[in-house]
Amino acid sequence: MEGLKDMEPLLDEIDRRILTILMNNGRISLIDIARELKELGFDVTVTTIRRRMEALVKKGIIRKFTVQLDARKVNFNYLALMEIKIDPSMLSLVARNLASMYEIIELYILEDESNIFAKVRCRSSEELVKFIEKLSSIPYIKDLKSRLVLRPVKEEDNFIPLLKEARARIFDFDEDGIDEIVLENDKVLLSIKPNSGGRITDLVYKESGANEVYPTLGILFDNFVEEGWGVYLYNSKYDYKVKRISNGGLEIHLNTLLNGRYLKKIMLEKIISLDPREPVIDVKYKVTNLSEKTQRITLWVCNYLNIGGSVGSEDWMYLPVENGTFVEQFKPLYSGITWTTLYTDKITEEYKQVYNRKHTQLSDEKITNGWAAYYDQVTKEILGVIWDLKEVALVKRFFSPSYYSIELIYTTKTLDPKESKEYGLMFIVGKGDWTSIYAKWVEKYSQNYYSINTST
Repeated sequence: MEGLKDMEPLLDEIDRRILTILMNNGRISLIDIARELKELGFDVTVTTIRRRMEALVKKGIIRKFTVQLDARKVNFNYLALMEIKIDPSMLSLVARNLASMYEIIELYILEDESNIFAKVRCRSSEELVKFIEKLSSIPYIKDLKSRLVLRPVKEEDNFIPLLKEARARIFDFDEDGIDEIVLENDKVLLSIKPNSGGRITDLVYKESGANEVYPTLGILFDNFVEEGWGVYLYNSKYDYKVKRISNGGLEIHLNTLLNGRYLKKIMLEKIISLDPREPVIDVKYKVTNLSEKTQRITLWVCNYLNIGGSVGSEDWMYLPVENGTFVEQFKPLYSGITWTTLYTDKITEEYKQVYNRKHTQLSDEKITNGWAAYYDQVTKEILGVIWDLKEVALVKRFFSPSYYSIELIYTTKTLDPKESKEYGLMFIVGKGDWTSIYAKWVEKYSQNYYSINTST
């Protein structure tokens, strides 16, 4: 029975969620913890949360409540990684002695010839050199190798994934001096720039470590046809909030008010959702006319892709059209084709500036399903985009020497004052071929088109 007792779980579902909330924000109040739990369907009182936290401390699961600093901002600018060789008979004693040195911020005993690994933080190069000299003079240290870290990419992250959920962090991911919203699960990581158009400038597929988008432009590069490409929204600042949803996923709610040359008081809202376990990003747009006049609006969303982390002749695009699936190998030149969909009877004036741009022609064929897939023949990575075919008037493929673009021009809508229109699309990244993207479109949208004889 003792053995069975030892196997009883230390944590239940509520404990895991309290710990996950604390790891994301150690300063959060008990009231806010209760509010977040309630949003997830757990009606827990502040008193119960306090009692559970005290129990977690008593069990030793919570070791301490602390503050994590950015070492570089408090002038500890030099980080070195050290491999140290010690006589095995003295290993435990030496490890304790070394751990007492304030310069050593992390220390590990290894099963290796160099049996201690240490991270050392110093204020200056002179201080680091003096510390290395100090270690080298210690008789029980037989060998020492030191490597200066040029730039930390990920460090001192105390988060432990207790739950199979998506995670959000706010920090300067690309080191441009401005914080991004970073969403991730076990499969993908995406970085959203709320101060630069709410674009996703990184979509990293963790299996390969490749960034599947072109960082300079990114995906969800929003425009309105009436205003022209990238004129007003490219560097617009979006307000945002992070919301956890009941299935363990996360939603980022972004919004901005457009006062353009032609469109006035247009509220653009978008919700970016990350599935808790799958490499699937769901996007919803809501466009609201806040002016006192009726306005015609045409949402135009551009998505700039680097499948497998770069583009080349091994990359292919797949798109369903009337005569079968359009398949195209990447070519390193500026080229564009725009297709209408089955639900576009004619091309109106609003769209001319889209498909009459230089290097772009309008195809005579129509798109029969709402999906496109970009595939790397070498890495077998695929990135798919799916959408509601009835919402989209034009689909444009464009590539330059360094990226693909798939652009969706939604059907023009006349909005009365206070009236809104919603749109949607989805991204899927992974290993496989175009059939997995088509299957996802069938699952999400095909029930709307059962009366149409489509070809794939």
